[in-house]
Amino acid sequence: MEKVFGNITNRGLKVGVRVIPHGEEAEIGEVLRNSFDHDYDRDISSYYSDEPVELDGACAIEVDYEWEDEDFQSFLSEVQRSLDFAKSLYQGQQIVLIGGENYSWGDDNMEVIIEEAEVLHIFK
Repeated sequence: MEKVFGNITNRGLKVGVRVIPHGEEAEIGEVLRNSFDHDYDRDISSYYSDEPVELDGACAIEVDYEWEDEDFQSFLSEVQRSLDFAKSLYQGQQIVLIGGENYSWGDDNMEVIIEEAEVLHIFK
C-alpha cells in the first residue's frame, strides 16, 4: 500500500473506496465504467431501469485526506475508515481503491464521483 500512496501523492489523485457490483470484476490499472444515478422511486440503480442516468465517473466513498500534508499512517487510517463505511453500506464481490484527477460530489454521505477512475488497489 505504501507504493500506492506514493503513486497517489505524486499524481495528486482524489481517491475513494468502491464496492464492485456482483457480476463484475476489477483489475489493477483498469479504468472503471461510470456509475449510474439512483432511481429513488424504485430504490434501485437507474442502470437497471428503463431510463438509466449515467454519471460522470465511478462512485466511491471518499478517502478524506490532504495528499500534500498527510503522512502514510494518516492515509492508512482514512482508507480504513472509508473501507469500513463502504462495507456497512454496500454489498459486492470485490472492494477496490480507485483514483482520478477530476471528481465531483455525490448525493450520499462521503460519496465522491471520480472521473476516469483507475483501480489502484484491490482489498483482500
